[in-house]
Amino acid sequence: MGSIKFEKIEGALSKDEVDKIEKLMVEQISFSTGKRLGSVKLYHTLPDSIHQIMLSKKGARVFQRESVEQILAMPFFLKLLNRFENFTVSNIVTETYESETEEIYFRLVRPWQTSDVGCPHCDFWFHQAYGLEYAGRGNTWKCWIPITIELFKSGLEMYPEASIDKVEYTVQDRKLSCDKHQPSLGEPVLVPVQPGDMLIFRDDVIHSGAINEGSSTRSSIEITFINK
Repeated sequence: MGSIKFEKIEGALSKDEVDKIEKLMVEQISFSTGKRLGSVKLYHTLPDSIHQIMLSKKGARVFQRESVEQILAMPFFLKLLNRFENFTVSNIVTETYESETEEIYFRLVRPWQTSDVGCPHCDFWFHQAYGLEYAGRGNTWKCWIPITIELFKSGLEMYPEASIDKVEYTVQDRKLSCDKHQPSLGEPVLVPVQPGDMLIFRDDVIHSGAINEGSSTRSSIEITFINK
């Protein structure tokens, strides 16, 4: 992958692929909560108790095997395979469960809900916290794809000025905390993206979800590639 640690690819997914993934999200939300939606964009209209189910456990947002197989067969993913020919998709690792099945999961960020976004972090910090065999800088790459999003109002924030070796964070019971106001992070930059764009970044790139300043739910999927 060379020395580049971050890349944005516009229009990586077709509208048809985006629509199909949104449909899979709706099905997963129904599977986990028993609630049906016409669109993920309306997720925030569900009771907060429903969101606590989806937010409290990552497993509720991990796609079922049938959905994963559909995503892995999409044209955009086949192109990714060519790019990551020396990598493999990470297996499922949640708070209480591990599986050899490929992991693809999604995030849901409701409008103006600060609790829906996490603190600044590097993915390899989580890999270390979970004691994964591939924990370490530069061993994995994340593909982050927005499915429902409003341009310039939500998305992913990057910390390009961060002094990663000076950033302080703590881990307790596999929960990570990082003060976003510490000087070593610098100022975050919101990456402008639209549905179907793709952000690819290495596991030592500091990032965090941005507060959703739009009027509908922001959703995205994530795929992690591990260096074989």
